[in-house]
Amino acid sequence: MKIDITKFENIIFDFDGVFTDNSVYVNSNGEEFVKCDRSDGLGLNLFRAHLKSINWEMELAIVSTEVNGVVSARAKKIGLDCHHGIGNKLSFLSGNQAGQNGNRLRLPLDLSKTIYLGNDLNDLPVMRLAGLSFAPSDAHPLIKAVATHVSHELGGHGFVRSVLELLMDLPELSERDLNELISNS
Repeated sequence: MKIDITKFENIIFDFDGVFTDNSVYVNSNGEEFVKCDRSDGLGLNLFRAHLKSINWEMELAIVSTEVNGVVSARAKKIGLDCHHGIGNKLSFLSGNQAGQNGNRLRLPLDLSKTIYLGNDLNDLPVMRLAGLSFAPSDAHPLIKAVATHVSHELGGHGFVRSVLELLMDLPELSERDLNELISNS
């Protein structure tokens, strides 16, 4: 699947079930913890270097229903704008609902020029309208049915990286271009 990413202006990521395996760990104080795959962070760095190499800019952001410090902390660590506490993602991305935190995302988005990664029913309205949409292999069946592409990867197990590598057409890069991406990421 060869994708011309210059037809797109944004990539929007859900968080739970996309960057995580959709599990939550809770300690006796009620503090929540999640497990994320570090390779997704490296994939984002490589993708940013790729965008720079082709002289293309895209807005990258997490849009999550959950209001959780874990989401914003991980977003900050991997350099993504973060909007959480979003009850209706379609309404938010259409510019009709305020969210918390993130401020770089220019709303409303043209969803036909948006790539969306999601896994559950609250992602369904956006995935139906996104120009390109991706689901992990363990996504809800209705999400997999509307996704443009269903990955072989599980959410939280390199799913984000696999999508970004597909968008970069990584296997087709020359060794020189790949080495340059690695050194610039």
